[in-house]
This record gives sequence, C-alpha cells and structure tokens, in this order.
Amino acid sequence: MADPRIFDISIGSIMIKDAITVQITDDAEYAVMKMNTYRVSSVVICDGKLPVGMLTESDVTDLISEHAGGLIGTEIPLAQLITGPVMVVAEAEMLGNILSVMCQVKFRSMPVVNEARELVGVVSQTDMFKKCVSLLMSDD
Repeated sequence: MADPRIFDISIGSIMIKDAITVQITDDAEYAVMKMNTYRVSSVVICDGKLPVGMLTESDVTDLISEHAGGLIGTEIPLAQLITGPVMVVAEAEMLGNILSVMCQVKFRSMPVVNEARELVGVVSQTDMFKKCVSLLMSDD
C-alpha cells in the first residue's frame, strides 16, 4: 500500500523550476546542443511560454538512426518532430497521482504548468523517487 503522505505533496514543491527549454522555431541541432551544454536528458519545446512537446535522448537516438548518423549539421525544425499534444502536469497535482501516470505512460519527465498552462518547471522520475525515499527514511 502506498504511503498516504505522497498524496499531500504537490508536484510544484518537488519540480525543477529552471526547466531547459527550446522554442518550436528552433532546430534539432540547437536542441541537442542545449541538452549537451546543460547535461540533461530532455528539453521542453515551447511556443512562447506554452509547452508543446519534449525532445528526449531517445528521440535524438532515433533521429541519428533515421539520418544515417548525421544529426549535427542538419536543420530539422522541431515543429516537424512533435508527434502529438504534450502531456503536462499541473503544479498543484499531487505526487501520488502523477507517480502512477508516469509509470503507465513510461515517461521519465513531464513539463509542469500553471493554471494558464504556461511552463513553470519540469518533474522527473528521479525527483519523485528522491521525495519518496526521503518520506520512507523520515520518522514522521
């Protein structure tokens, strides 16, 4: 049975507030360079302040395969890579609810949005795992 305390913790309280982003008008090469520079496994693709997609390490691997190993030097627009509406989580959502969603859809991270659906951060499995472990280790 799940520790009921996970339903008292908002995603907004554990998210990374400085999400690494690119704009939908940017190209894949720029997004990959940003992932490399910040040493992150994904970037949020935005249209202004609104998240419209994510580019992940596995997406990059697929791109390299599709283009015979030559991603750098290509200028594939990120708009061409988005496969559907991005799945986002509200910052007020509770950790316990999102844990099961992320396990079902097999996402490693998700953009976090405010009531206006503007990007306010990103939450990863690692962020959630760390919080769950800290709850288990606490005496409260």
